[in-house]
Amino acid sequence: MPRDALEARRGTAVPRRRRRRRSKADILLLCLIAVFALGLAVSGGMLLHYHLENRAAQSAFSELKTLVPTPAAPAPAAPADDAGEPAARDNTERFAQLLAKNGDFAGWLTIEGTKVDYPVMYRPKNEDYYLRRDFEGGYSTSGVPYLEERCTFGADGCSNNLIVYGHNMKSGTMFNALLGYARQEFYEAHKTIVFDTLYENAEYEVFAAFALDVADNAFPYDTMTDLDEDGFDRYIDEVIRRSYLVTGIVPQYGDRLLTLSTCEYAHTDGRFLVLARQITA
Repeated sequence: MPRDALEARRGTAVPRRRRRRRSKADILLLCLIAVFALGLAVSGGMLLHYHLENRAAQSAFSELKTLVPTPAAPAPAAPADDAGEPAARDNTERFAQLLAKNGDFAGWLTIEGTKVDYPVMYRPKNEDYYLRRDFEGGYSTSGVPYLEERCTFGADGCSNNLIVYGHNMKSGTMFNALLGYARQEFYEAHKTIVFDTLYENAEYEVFAAFALDVADNAFPYDTMTDLDEDGFDRYIDEVIRRSYLVTGIVPQYGDRLLTLSTCEYAHTDGRFLVLARQITA
């Protein structure tokens, strides 16, 4: 008696059609596993690439920092001009090696106790030029912090509100630390920002910090660089109204301001701003 017939009589035979269905299911399962494994491999590769690229960027910034003399001595004041007004300070000698590498270098920004310790660039004729470029102009996910193109920045004078942009990196680097200023205790531990430029060594005290959604265009902070007295007062009123912090500091017209901006992901097109007033120069 044929084997199939014998198995059928014993009740152990499996219908051929049923076998084919299982085979198709197995193939589909294997395909799904393969697709999942491929996706996992691609995601892992991208994550590894991001990690390695970020490490390389931070290493490059550390090397650049070695070209800045430390501790930083105050830049000497230049002699008064013919009108008896003190001339602008000049820090070009201190930053000579960085300027030799890239003439777009504008200064060095530091918040002690955080990872914010980076050069700041200025390229007024190229909007967001350093958004995805490194110090030497090559592609970089991290970019380099840079001044808003609308800012006035030169030996003859600077805007009374310097705006600096930097990425909020998931690795915790670049301007990610700024989000800490949403908490009063973080502010208490990091009240000052140092921004030494080509023209002065300056320390700033933080007076406000908040998030906003730039999609609604209710507060176009990026346009508020060279402020007259009325514009300055309205700007200060608005940022203090929005601020998460209690600092007791209310800048007055004539004060120099520093606004740091990074991405914030709780809003559709969120930004997180930290604002500070110059206290030394």
